[in-house]
Amino acid sequence: MRPLVWTGQRVVVAPQEGEPRDGDLVIADLADGRQVFKRWWRGEGQVTLESLRTDEPQKPIVVARRRIRRVWRIVGVLF
Repeated sequence: MRPLVWTGQRVVVAPQEGEPRDGDLVIADLADGRQVFKRWWRGEGQVTLESLRTDEPQKPIVVARRRIRRVWRIVGVLF
């Protein structure tokens, strides 16, 4: 299966006020400088950011909520 979004596509996002809901697609701006496009899952004081790729599976990123600077919720992808 090909990735949900690939190079050259545009993603439509909305600013996220508060916490995204479990399972939301987001772009998260992490404190270490990375911006990741992942599925959001809340935990106790932490967030699991899960890969959307099935062709090249990646381990989920588990990060403390305070290490996420900003989050945008994905509302669409332009092909």
